[in-house]
Amino acid sequence: DRSAGRSAVERLSASKWALLANHGVFVVARAIRQAHLRALTLEWRCKLAGRIEALGGGMPVAPETAAAIGARTDGSGFPFLWEAI
Repeated sequence: DRSAGRSAVERLSASKWALLANHGVFVVARAIRQAHLRALTLEWRCKLAGRIEALGGGMPVAPETAAAIGARTDGSGFPFLWEAI
């Protein structure tokens, strides 16, 4: 249903992804390549967060630092990552 899809995207607002309780994730992007990179990044971050929690927790990264790192990789991704996979 296209209207349900549009509603979900509107609710995400500027978010790149959402965790859906008992359903998985919802990733949005401008192109397939970017959506794939975002999905891989989310999976990697979740695995890393689990390991950090198992070791006793970590320290949060400042929001502006996280935004700067994300801005460098989200638009163009990592050159040749798509081809390597």
